[in-house]
Amino acid sequence: MMVILSWVFSHLVKGIDNYPLFLFAGMVPWSFLSISLNDCAVSIINNEGLIRKIYLPKLVFPLARVLIALVTFVLSLGALFLLLWPLGARPSPALLFLPVAIVLLAGFTMGLGLIAATLNTFYRDCGHLIAVVLQAWYFATPILFPIGQLGTEQWRLRLNPAFYFIEIFHDVLYTGRWPGMGLVATAAVIAATSMGIGYAIFKSQEDKMVFRL
Repeated sequence: MMVILSWVFSHLVKGIDNYPLFLFAGMVPWSFLSISLNDCAVSIINNEGLIRKIYLPKLVFPLARVLIALVTFVLSLGALFLLLWPLGARPSPALLFLPVAIVLLAGFTMGLGLIAATLNTFYRDCGHLIAVVLQAWYFATPILFPIGQLGTEQWRLRLNPAFYFIEIFHDVLYTGRWPGMGLVATAAVIAATSMGIGYAIFKSQEDKMVFRL
């Protein structure tokens, strides 16, 4: 998929050097976010039999899905590193910030995953809706194109919470520079807010979930 997207959009998106690396640096973290949300949405429903038999903190199920996706994410980053040299990139000190970027994205994703798990448990059609929203969100996030190409319309992308996390990965993996403190601080606030809201919603409905399975 990345090879096809790279070939097609490298002809459509002009003025950016080493487009395949730019694309990969955004696609890998986005794949983690997308897979995690889809898996979290069905994490409670798919474990209905276990939940009915024994008592377990239901938080375990969406958390497990995010951790599994996180392992795949890290392995995907390893594959990306193998491509850095052939694609013309070189290691930079900014790679030391990569663990922080992963933690911030994981926190943001976990919060959204808890909301998705709660909604889909009570309203089963939400799982399909989440897939549609993710597809639209993907094209509204600067993964296929750099934000600089939007000119005066850049402010619209800054309303997208995923923008800040993708930009951090672009800085670290593509441009090889340390992310700005404003960018990191905004991402940290969004991640913490996502976690807080997601946990509050999930815990408030946790005891009722078994009656909706």
